[in-house]
Amino acid sequence: MAALLIAGALSGMAQTPLREFEQAVSALQAGDYPAAESGFRHVLASSPRHVGSLQNLGLIYARTNRLDEAIDVYRQALAVRPEDPGLLSNLGLAYLKKQAYAEALPVFQKLLAVKPEAAAARDPELLYSLAHEYLQRLQTAEASSSVAALLAAVKPPVAQLVRCRLSFEAGNFDEAVDQCREATADRVGAYDLGVALLKSGRVEQAVPQLQRAIQLDPKFWGSYYYLGKARLQTHHAAEALPLLRQAVALNANAAEAYYELGRALLATGQNAEAGQAMQRVKQLRELDIARDVEMLRRK
Repeated sequence: MAALLIAGALSGMAQTPLREFEQAVSALQAGDYPAAESGFRHVLASSPRHVGSLQNLGLIYARTNRLDEAIDVYRQALAVRPEDPGLLSNLGLAYLKKQAYAEALPVFQKLLAVKPEAAAARDPELLYSLAHEYLQRLQTAEASSSVAALLAAVKPPVAQLVRCRLSFEAGNFDEAVDQCREATADRVGAYDLGVALLKSGRVEQAVPQLQRAIQLDPKFWGSYYYLGKARLQTHHAAEALPLLRQAVALNANAAEAYYELGRALLATGQNAEAGQAMQRVKQLRELDIARDVEMLRRK
């Protein structure tokens, strides 16, 4: 998601720093982060305000999980170009990756003010994550007002989709359905509407939305999972089975999909394979717990 800056900010550079920059970019494109980092640092030693080197150095830091260093160099670059959309996007993403939601919010607000058509403004996944976590962690009227201001700067269908997900997360499924109906017409909108309908108990209405989501994006596992779940709820286990098999084929780490697959296998008398599916559920949940423990240990 972070932008690689190859061109730009090169005017006025001496030939040697220019060559070093180009070599560093080549190393970055080849995935040789140590060589790329060394090259950009050499450029910055002679040209400390060189935005291209700062941005690409930030990209290296972000990719190697040195988020504080990435944030620092992005902010240095923004001191030179305070309204650069790529820099604002990269800084906001670094804050999100660090789970520093209060810091990320004003960065994305500024990005949308500077460039409403920026990729972040079209990405409901990113905006939902930001809005949801910000509200969850702060839980204040100010947080709600800030998120409302953020969504006011976004195109209405995308903003409506984010509001749909926030309502869904809060357990307001009927409200989520109403908001999803006004959201985007792509796979994301069809999927979210289908899930909201399913959660609100309107299973038969959910089915065509989830089928449409599969038609729009046959490679997204979640649509198969929820459609399979809907078929199970209406006691059509044989119809659910191929859907759930496809869900786990597309996402081998989805414990919930393996669980529903196990239920469908049991319902169709395939007990041995059902046991294997449930064993996979156990393995995946144990891995999730281990990851959570490791994250807590690092904090």
